[in-house]
Amino acid sequence: MLYTMTCPTCDNEFTTKRSKNSPPPKFCSLKCRGFAQRGTKNPGVSRALRLRVGPKHYNWKGGRRLHSRGYVCIYSPDHPFCTRSNYVFEHRLVVEKQIGRYLAPEESVHHLSGKIDNHSHMLMAFVSQSAHKRFERGGNVNPSEIIFDGRKQRELGL
Repeated sequence: MLYTMTCPTCDNEFTTKRSKNSPPPKFCSLKCRGFAQRGTKNPGVSRALRLRVGPKHYNWKGGRRLHSRGYVCIYSPDHPFCTRSNYVFEHRLVVEKQIGRYLAPEESVHHLSGKIDNHSHMLMAFVSQSAHKRFERGGNVNPSEIIFDGRKQRELGL
């Protein structure tokens, strides 16, 4: 006779035969049984864990976190260039809002004040990292290499 059971380790349903002399197996595979014997709960990502991501997680703090280099990261899972953990640097989001499109990965943002603040009048965006470095070193930067210039915004009083 076939029985449908749920594996306590990975929450997958599996069918099994029950023999006359032994109880039905508790786990869907030897791998799951090994995880249970070692005391590790989930070999992969279980259904319960997938539901506790982002705002549904018990330790959710609003989607803002500080990067190890001091930059503020914002939780943005729908952003096409987010990290594996679904975060994007806030200064990139500020510039993207100003120019009305996403910044490509090769485009870089410069903080004019040298401080890591995210006020739009203190940011500049460049088409490449090389243009960004030339600007920092006082070299010539072609105006076509500048995507966004926060200094102009400040002059206009925006």
